[in-house]
Amino acid sequence: MSYPATLSSIFEDEIVAAHVGVGRALAQHVLEVARASGYDCHQLHLVDVHTPAEYYALLGREFQFPTPVVNDHGAIDWMSDLEWLGQYPGHVVVVDGLADLRSHNPNIFGALVYMFPHVLDRMRSGDERYHVFFVESDPLLVKSIIDELEQANAILSADSEVGSCINPSNPVPIVDHRRGRRSNAHA
Repeated sequence: MSYPATLSSIFEDEIVAAHVGVGRALAQHVLEVARASGYDCHQLHLVDVHTPAEYYALLGREFQFPTPVVNDHGAIDWMSDLEWLGQYPGHVVVVDGLADLRSHNPNIFGALVYMFPHVLDRMRSGDERYHVFFVESDPLLVKSIIDELEQANAILSADSEVGSCINPSNPVPIVDHRRGRRSNAHA
């Protein structure tokens, strides 16, 4: 299978987005193109994550947090301000092992997926692109990922009513690669 050669084509010209229905081959292609383009790239392998402590330790190691985090609020803060990693045109995060994580700890699965729209919302006001790719092809698990992302988008919309959302009029884009197009809803 051939994939788009440019990040702009892959990102669908979005500054930030959550990508679902991503196969392993596309994820590897995205990482290769992003690295060649000077992007900051991270891979979260969740197969061996069973506890909240393991989850936060993985995030801390992968993103080189200056201080440890013990909750999602701290993780969102650090992941939406990655200046200690250097200057990059953007960030790419590939999340793999979601089926294993969900079977080990469904609460962590939900928290992880739910967290990213909050990170992306904070990042969209800057100049750096930030894209998260959820590697999973099982239709039921992809639906669960989309459900979590849409719940987070609903909270962002509700937060906009009280002024605590950076970009209140727009939910974080969800790009469904199974459909080959952007989607903020699923069928």
